[in-house]
Amino acid sequence: MKIPRSGRVASLLASTFLLGLAGCSDGTGVSGKLSSDEAAALAAILVGQGMESGLDVSGGPAQSPASNPAAAPFTISSQIDAEVPCPLGGTVVVSGSVEGSGDDETGDFDLALTLAQAHRGCRATHEDTGVVFTLDGDPNVRFQFEMSVRNETDFDFLGSMAGRVIWETDDGRSGSCGIDLSFDLGGSALNGTGSANVTGQVCGVELSQAVSVG
Repeated sequence: MKIPRSGRVASLLASTFLLGLAGCSDGTGVSGKLSSDEAAALAAILVGQGMESGLDVSGGPAQSPASNPAAAPFTISSQIDAEVPCPLGGTVVVSGSVEGSGDDETGDFDLALTLAQAHRGCRATHEDTGVVFTLDGDPNVRFQFEMSVRNETDFDFLGSMAGRVIWETDDGRSGSCGIDLSFDLGGSALNGTGSANVTGQVCGVELSQAVSVG
């Protein structure tokens, strides 16, 4: 069974919040050859990829009562093993597990996702900086989050990301970047409002950022 639509909509909105963090970075200084804004953009790309690729490939058997299965409690338990295309070329090898439960009738849903991402020439960009990154695993980025959706609209996320990637930009810069981030966010998928917070470090730059939408 695929992740319910309510969970996927909430995840996409959450990714939008997190991608907005790079545009208001309050990190200071330069780490190696990346500015603080560029480091924040790289972090936003990686977090967004984790959420979207994890939910895109996750799924598995659901158990629900035989009567009226379309509007009944269900469970999800699945292993993840897939290679996902990146926006501008290359791939991310995603492996891990997903566990969840919910009720199609009430629109409530809870999910826990653990995965590792190994980038393979993965090309992506962030619109606020315009920098195009090519990423390779060093060896990978580990990603965990818990998601809760209520009444198909209200959602909360808690998550973390840690690991290293080798990066290269189209203007010839390159390096190896360590990531250790925690994030929490909440909002409504119905009216597009919410807030997100991210703390930790990426590429040696300390980040403590917040965004509100709506």
